Amino acid sequence: MKSFYRRKLRGKAQQIMKPRQLLQFSAVISAVSALILLMLPWNFTSYLHVPVSAQLYVLGMALMQVIFTIWFFKGAGEFEFARLGALTRIFIGLCFAVWAVHLRSTVLDAEMHSWLARGMIVYAAIEVLVGSFLLTATTHSRIGETKERAMTAIHYNRLLFAIYMILLSGWIFFIPDSFIAFFHLPLPASATEANLLHGLLAVFSLLLLQLALFNLIAVRYRIEVLITAGMRGGLVACVAASLLVLFRIAHPLVMLIPAVDLVSVAAIALGKIGRR
Repeated sequence: MKSFYRRKLRGKAQQIMKPRQLLQFSAVISAVSALILLMLPWNFTSYLHVPVSAQLYVLGMALMQVIFTIWFFKGAGEFEFARLGALTRIFIGLCFAVWAVHLRSTVLDAEMHSWLARGMIVYAAIEVLVGSFLLTATTHSRIGETKERAMTAIHYNRLLFAIYMILLSGWIFFIPDSFIAFFHLPLPASATEANLLHGLLAVFSLLLLQLALFNLIAVRYRIEVLITAGMRGGLVACVAASLLVLFRIAHPLVMLIPAVDLVSVAAIALGKIGRR
């Protein structure tokens, strides 16, 4: 009898550890991706003959990977995030694969675009594989009920942020030229460069959509560690946008992109000061 219960407990422990280890692995992969993308602009122009204007968008993608690293690390022990997050990762991965195929079929400059399409396919494969493993590892786990806790101002902020990210993602994906013009981002100098920038912006928009879906999961199940991860990621985005503006790499209007996080960080800081 004791051995039966021991095996049962061991099986439960393995069931808990698999999603945790996979999410931790995801955090490592995201951190490596961020490091590679952050280093890439220094060799971008000379190695691929890509215009300097594209470097800003690559840095934006690197920032998203930094934020995902925080999410995967903080959410490693959360079953709701592991299971539902796996579905979003498979969905986003398939979107990346479809867009990569489309990009390969519409390139104007094979040398300039093949690297982007290959990178998207690799990223898509990682997302789909990790998502599939997470679904398999959590097959026998049940998605819990929403934790008995009323929505707070922070929860509503995350919900508003998710909606804002979904709208922003759609704007970037479907009307990239309008997005570029509104935020005074570097304008493409040729049709080839415009095609490249649109491809980079499509990647960025899909990453924003993935972040929005993660936030919706955190709010739906009141996962406080992920709410905290979202706030920390927002702080990173605010600091990054501020540095871009400070060094005159981007127009001050870029600060509107992490605007919801900027307001929330300020509101929480003022709230803490008020309680003292």
